[in-house]
Amino acid sequence: IDCHFHYLEIQALESKRGNHLSLTINDKVYSFLTGEDSTCSTEVDNMIGALNNAIRNIFPTMPLQHIIRKVEVIPSSRLQQLRDLEAIASSRREVGPCGGFSTQYACYCDYHGMTYRDEVAWDIDNIYFSLNTRELNLKDFEYLDQKDLIPVISALEYNTWFTKLRANQVKLSHDNIEKILHMLRKSLNLEELYMDNLGLKSDFVNKLSNTLKLNPDSALHSIDLSFNPIEDKGWFVFLVQSPSYLQY
Repeated sequence: IDCHFHYLEIQALESKRGNHLSLTINDKVYSFLTGEDSTCSTEVDNMIGALNNAIRNIFPTMPLQHIIRKVEVIPSSRLQQLRDLEAIASSRREVGPCGGFSTQYACYCDYHGMTYRDEVAWDIDNIYFSLNTRELNLKDFEYLDQKDLIPVISALEYNTWFTKLRANQVKLSHDNIEKILHMLRKSLNLEELYMDNLGLKSDFVNKLSNTLKLNPDSALHSIDLSFNPIEDKGWFVFLVQSPSYLQY
């Protein structure tokens, strides 16, 4: 069977029998059977290991179970063997500047069907890395078209280097603002978000509060939404619904 998919499209990985593997991709299940002996898991385990290795080469500091939200392998000892092998591989794996951001950026360019821009990777690998900064500032990428910012924002989803996103006082399209919300649903590492003076309105803060509810493991603790035309009612709803640990 010829099956093409992107790693980021995998929603679930299951192997409840040694010779059976199923992947859920865009809500469609693909099943793979390897031989007649359901007790022999060698080939399927090798397939899972190869998939894990390919994903970890892109996202070296993020557990597989966070990228593929459902991973169920029976018996669980098979996964433990995978973790043991991964521990050895991790000690030898090159992470790359800024947590491998430029590799992750390339991955999201492919995922979104966007053109990979060498200058973005150069800026991250050289300027950002030499400054040892943990803050990604979208103003540094104003030379890009709006659509080309999408993979830059998306690359923060599973990046563990950057802890701050500064998106204030720049022009952001509706798609880019939505992409920031999508990123917040997945990020475990982003701690501070600056979106002041962007012309955001009450509907944005409603979406933001709903987004934060969907990511209980978020590290976000500070948000700056000042100088946006958000009505008092919008602020009230946000303050009531958002997590109590947030600072505004």
